[in-house]
Amino acid sequence: MLKKGKKGEVDWIIFVAAELVIFAIIFFSFMSMVKGWTSGDVINKVYISRDTALLIDSLYSVPYNVYVMYPNKVSEITSSVSKYTLEFKEGVVSVYSDMVVDVTRASYHYTENGKMKIDKKFIHPSSLVFYKCNDAVNIEDFKTFAEISETFCSGIDAEGGILSKRFVVNPVDDYDAFDIADSVNSIFFNNVVLSRDKGDTGITDNRIQEKIDEKPTDIILNLNTDITGKKIVIKTPQETEKRVEITALVSLLNYFIKKNVKDIEIEEKIVEDISLFNANTGKITVQIEIPLDTGISNNGLIAKAIADAIRRYYGG
Repeated sequence: MLKKGKKGEVDWIIFVAAELVIFAIIFFSFMSMVKGWTSGDVINKVYISRDTALLIDSLYSVPYNVYVMYPNKVSEITSSVSKYTLEFKEGVVSVYSDMVVDVTRASYHYTENGKMKIDKKFIHPSSLVFYKCNDAVNIEDFKTFAEISETFCSGIDAEGGILSKRFVVNPVDDYDAFDIADSVNSIFFNNVVLSRDKGDTGITDNRIQEKIDEKPTDIILNLNTDITGKKIVIKTPQETEKRVEITALVSLLNYFIKKNVKDIEIEEKIVEDISLFNANTGKITVQIEIPLDTGISNNGLIAKAIADAIRRYYGG
């Protein structure tokens, strides 16, 4: 019978222990994988990784600034996003669980345009915000985004581009006018100042003036949808120091509205009654009258046309 020395016995014990550790890792990994498949965990991770990667790709294709609230629970089929860790790095999103080795980790590639590299890790996020600002896409948790939503885009836009400008939009009437104004506001990441909240009535010129006086204002835009007719009328004041600038903006509004909204007629009017423009003849002031006959379905297209015109006016 072969006898082992003390050194041989120690080596043997170490060898057996190592074998047991390796077997335990393989066994528990296998059980974890089986549990993942049977519980739907693998499907959830694959779904979330693919969905978020495609969302990033979609944001790059959008021609303007936009943000998307990504819900905690994406669908009735998938588990909550907060159940996992989501990591975005070097063009790959990885979704995995809290374990040393997650053999059911799911990954999916997305495209980066080189302007901003996403390098973020979210551990059990309650909800996420995917946003695009000046052709750069990034991600934040909802709490962080809420804190920076009023300033982050102007920070990227520090060289004085479109998002460093300030606009006051005044919905003359309620409902449709407010919806259009709010959509313009969303496109510019809340950089637009609304003269009132939805449902407010009896807004006075003084209230609008207060909004204008709060900070330096570049453009004042009145929206009136409580009119009849078949055409959009763009009105501007006759007596103004900004006639050249206003003419340029009106030309762009005319172009983009026609481009976005089919079969619509547009009329431009210069009026003497400056009360329509809150007496701010020293600023770029325009009133757009949109008849109810254009239909609610066109509101979003009109809002986009207004945003495109303003962006192009500032060279964006």
